[in-house]
Amino acid sequence: MTSALRIIGGFDEIEMHLKSDPVVVKIARHGSPASDVTRTVRFVRWLMSQGFPTAPLHLVDAEQPIVVDGHAVTFWTYVPQPELPVSAELLARPLNALHNLDEPPVRLTRHDNAAAIRASIARIGDLPGSLTAFPTARVDELAAELKEVSFSTRRPWCRVTPSTATPFTTTGQPSCATGTRFPGGDVSGT
Repeated sequence: MTSALRIIGGFDEIEMHLKSDPVVVKIARHGSPASDVTRTVRFVRWLMSQGFPTAPLHLVDAEQPIVVDGHAVTFWTYVPQPELPVSAELLARPLNALHNLDEPPVRLTRHDNAAAIRASIARIGDLPGSLTAFPTARVDELAAELKEVSFSTRRPWCRVTPSTATPFTTTGQPSCATGTRFPGGDVSGT
């Protein structure tokens, strides 16, 4: 069975490509509220309704997410990715479009990037404090600088995490939506 799957990502969730079908299965971390994943599904459906280039949810015979053994599971259409990294120029147009959309009908909350990075560093259990001291101090410096950032236009309601962004959609257009992290961490609200 494992030869039919290819793990393509994972941090807060496991992402697997089913090699026999153009499907990506995302399994949320145990304990992640299904309501968080439901909000993500609602948000992506809204993006799709706005004509925004995003990797689409895969059609299944059940409402997504499906909860299996305490894990929220979603299904997405697999979009083959280019071998080389996607340039900033290719992401500029969809990012601009994303930031110019009206706020979505899904309530989003603010995200504390520095706190999220500090939490990730704190979870590193195999390194002595002397090795985590530098990144922790650097996060503190960057957090202080971030407070000074001003926006020339309205403050964006989302940000994109490059490590999880899906650069292209099924139409071959650049996309950034499925890897979007929101200013409250996960999509939250109703």
